[in-house]
Order: sequence, then structure tokens, then C-alpha cells
Amino acid sequence: MGDNLKILKVSLIVIFIWTFIGGFIFSYILFTGGPDPLGILIGFANAILSPHLIILYPIITIFFSKLIPKKKHKIIYSLIIIIGLSLSIIFAIPLLMVPISIQQTNSQFYSNYGPNWNIFPAQVQNNFYATPFELYLLYYGIPDSNEHKFGVYKDIIFVNETDYQLYFDVYYPKESGFVNNATIIYIHGGAWTGGEKEQQASTLEYFASQGYIIFAIEYRLLNASLLEENSDSEIINELFSLPTTGLEYRTGNYTLADQITDIGTFTKFIANNSNNIYGANLNRVFFMGGSAGAHLAGVCGFGYKNEYFTGIFSSDLQINGVVLYYPPNNASEFFYYVHRMYYEINQFIPGTPETNPEAYLHYSPSYLINENSPPCILLHGTSDTMVPYKESITIQLKMQENNRKCILVPGYFGGHGHILGIQHNIMTTYYIERFLYHNTLDNEVKFI
Repeated sequence: MGDNLKILKVSLIVIFIWTFIGGFIFSYILFTGGPDPLGILIGFANAILSPHLIILYPIITIFFSKLIPKKKHKIIYSLIIIIGLSLSIIFAIPLLMVPISIQQTNSQFYSNYGPNWNIFPAQVQNNFYATPFELYLLYYGIPDSNEHKFGVYKDIIFVNETDYQLYFDVYYPKESGFVNNATIIYIHGGAWTGGEKEQQASTLEYFASQGYIIFAIEYRLLNASLLEENSDSEIINELFSLPTTGLEYRTGNYTLADQITDIGTFTKFIANNSNNIYGANLNRVFFMGGSAGAHLAGVCGFGYKNEYFTGIFSSDLQINGVVLYYPPNNASEFFYYVHRMYYEINQFIPGTPETNPEAYLHYSPSYLINENSPPCILLHGTSDTMVPYKESITIQLKMQENNRKCILVPGYFGGHGHILGIQHNIMTTYYIERFLYHNTLDNEVKFI
């Protein structure tokens, strides 16, 4: 019996030591973003685990200290207490930064939309999040959207070519909303090589319940295996080894121009009265996307009326705003200098930034911004190692230079996909719903 207890004690001590080591690694990545691809993986994990680690490490510290005789090993005992408490404090920092993010974002809304930016009619207020942060939801979870308020039509085809087919889903309100059936065109992420239209479905359901008609659309994908086979970079192998099973019907040696064309094709499809059977208000349209989808949404939203894209988009849609989750911006960096295999495999953008500068510039959302650009809201984690935070700052600065409304919601210590963390998810949704509302209704109606 005594030997068994001794073995158990030693086993627990080893486990706790490795838990502390893991805590140090996690802490390093939390503050620096960490080396790729580990930093990217921890970025996802951080969004979900941080609130739980705040509780976990004090518990581990208490149990660990009980295994060490205080009188015999005072230094070791003290180190355990100091390290455990230090890790607990470190993991609390992202949550402690939430009020700062809220204050900064509130200030931006005030500057862009005036002192009454957060005052709404009762019907609107009752359907919005009351606050940008609720501590109990970190552990309770975000309630599902009321299924009685929205519906979904799945897998409707809008392109049926010999080599590929494209489908879309429609999220629609079952009850009369307060935004006159304003339209959101959602473009999924996936490194331009993968991903599905069902991404962020819960967010789309939430906005549909408020009265928006949301189209989650597909586009052609670059074959990820081509990139993986022709890259000697470990990070690229990790990033582009995305699930492609079931996506073969739209995967091939396609280009960025093909993807923009597909989105433009959808705008023409839905502009046809016989296709718009959903009651979508095409005079109030928003582009929304995450990661690669945010890049595409930015190009489409800011470049909708740019001469470079003449003939690609329907002239019957009025773009009221752009919603971008952690958007790549600099096309030269993403498709040539940093991830050169995009160029080497199939020239995802034809030529180089030197031989074809117009293309690389026009596929950079910030370059397309001018004095007539639609308002924009950006959601970005400050520790994002896949798409650096500076990408969103560049877009915001260009919007400000042109006196256009733009909000940047910082997710402090958040990695790529930081909205997976409930603290970020609540806050970003809180601000997006207000951004959409302010840019949906006529000026004389929306400000009260």
C-alpha cells in the first residue's frame, strides 16, 4: 500500500511539473504569437482555454504544494506557489484586457456615429446583446439562436458548369425584423484552398433572427495539394493540409481572379428577380468574411465599382458596408513574397508585383479604398501569426485618410480565429450588430 501511494505521489508530481512547463510554453505564445505552426494552433486553443486555465492553475498549484513537505523543501514549496500564481495571473491578462478593448471600440463608435451611437428603439435594443461582455457566458456558453426566429435553405446551386458547381445557403428571418431585409453576402475562409459555407453558421443564424437575409456562398478553390507538394516550409504544410474531401467539385488549378468572378457571378444571379425569391433587399448589402474570405470580401466590397473589376459585379446591388474578420490585405506579401508557392504553382495572381503591379495592388483591399468606399468594421486578434494585426491597421488607416467610417475591434492576445473564444465572440457580435444597424437604415431613421 505504501509503495502504491509513493508511486502515485511521484506520478502526480511529474504530471504537475509538465503542466507547469506547458503553462510556460502557452504563456510565451500568448504574448508573442509563438513560432509557426505552433503559434497558430495555440492561437485557436487560447481563444477557448484561457478562461478555464485561470481556474485550473490555482487548483493544480494547491494540489502540487500539498505533495511537497513545506518544512523540508521551503524553496521548492515557495517556487510552486509563485509559479502557479504567476501562471494564473498571466492567463487572466487576456480577460483583463477586454475592458480596454471595449473602451477603445466604444470611442471609435462615438467618433464615427455620434454620442447616440448606442441608443436604439426598444424593438432593436431587445434583440441586441445588452453588453459586450458577460463573465458567466465564458463557462455557461453562448445560447443558441432562437430557431423559431430564423430558417435555412441549404445547397442551392447558382453555377453549374461541366468542371465545377457552386452552391449557396440562405439564412432568413421567420419573423418581421427591424432592418428591412437587408442583405449579407458571407464568404467563408480557408486559405483560398478549402473551407465551407457553413463556417460561422451560428453567427449567421443570429443575424438572420434580427431580420437580415444572409447568403453564404461558395467559390472555386485552389487545389491545396499543389501548394503542399511544392513547398518545403513546415508552416505551409500545416496551413494548407486542409480537409478537401467533398470539395472536389469546386477544387482545381484556379486563380484569385476566378474566385472574385464567382462572387461577382452570385451578385448577378441574385440581382435577377426570378432568383431573388427570398425578399432580399439589394439596396442594402453587406459583404462579410473571415480570413481568406475576409480578403475576398474586402476586395469585393471596396472594389465593387472600381474600373479594374468592370463587368464582374451586378450594378443592381448597393453596398452599405463591409465586415472583415482578420483580413489578409497585402497581396504581394501573401501571394508572392511570403507564400511564393502561390505564384510558382499556378500564378494565383498572374505575373509578379514588378511585372504586373496593377493586379497585386487591386487584390489588396486597402488599395481600393477611396472617398466613396462603404463603411467597414474589422475584427482582429493582436497575437495573430497567420494574418498579422497590422493588416487591419493598414485598412483602417486608409479608411481614415479618405474620411470613411471604420471600426477596428482589437482582440488582445487573440490568435487567428480568436472569435472562437466566447469573450471575443460576444464582443465582436455586439459591435457588428450595431455597425450593421447604423449602416442599414436611412440617416433620418437610424439616429434617435
